[in-house]
Amino acid sequence: FLPTNYEVFGTESGGETSGNQGRLSAYPDDNSRKKSGAGGIDWWWLASPWSGSSSRFCDVDYYGAAYYYYASSAGGLAPVFCIK
Repeated sequence: FLPTNYEVFGTESGGETSGNQGRLSAYPDDNSRKKSGAGGIDWWWLASPWSGSSSRFCDVDYYGAAYYYYASSAGGLAPVFCIK
């Protein structure tokens, strides 16, 4: 699954509420949220929509910080796996 803004940053933003979500321990700071692709560090999508816009979603930017961008833009994904 794709992580939500709350699961990665531990904060409610973009109209999302924490609900029954927990904070993922794999993303404690900006450096741990940076993802590298073929062209270097790139941004990646989260599962959270950005409130007030039908075409934007939350993402993690080049610096590992929370941001939002247009859903029609190309970006990377960082799926989370639940292994039991």
